Amino acid sequence: MFGEPLQSLEKIPDMKQFEFRPRPSDILNAKEKKALKTDYRKKYGKIYREEEIKERQVVQKKVRDEKKIIRDEFLFNFFTPLREKYESNMD
Repeated sequence: MFGEPLQSLEKIPDMKQFEFRPRPSDILNAKEKKALKTDYRKKYGKIYREEEIKERQVVQKKVRDEKKIIRDEFLFNFFTPLREKYESNMD
């Protein structure tokens, strides 16, 4: 990086044509941009809603599974043994 250059080439005069290459300022023209701005809800709204529903379902399933684990733990470790003990004392 800070060493001495091994070789250097002089600028070739015929290569000047490659120094500048014009590029468009944007891919879309103004009319196409305006059309996209007005129609994006119709085009992409359904896709966005479907993705949102899928993400919400994943989160709800995770919450449901966590609640089930807590409920089962309560039932099997606390409620059911107390109920069985109470019912055995009733007889």
